[in-house]
Amino acid sequence: MSFQTGPINGYYVSTFNTDKYKVMHLGHTDPSSSYYLQEGQLRKLLQTFNEERDLGVYVTSDLKPSLHCGRAAAKASSTIGLIRRHFKYTDKDSFIILYKAYIRTNLELCSELVT
Repeated sequence: MSFQTGPINGYYVSTFNTDKYKVMHLGHTDPSSSYYLQEGQLRKLLQTFNEERDLGVYVTSDLKPSLHCGRAAAKASSTIGLIRRHFKYTDKDSFIILYKAYIRTNLELCSELVT
């Protein structure tokens, strides 16, 4: 659903899509609060979420990085499994090259949030 808006006081106001708006309660605030967008007689309840992914970073309502770091570690672990399945014979030097290229990049995403 999108609100159609027109000229108001001589200025044109653009349309916006209310289905894209979400609410996240941060910290210890009251999560039972409801938020609405209203245009004229039309009123739309906004959805409430506990976690959201934005720009590749997972944000939770308690602002702890554990969800993001857990998913980054799981992705790095699955990449190690993928390397072990597809490369039968790897010596130390070739594994270090693969580690730096594929695994360390996933783990660095988590370390930036923690520091």
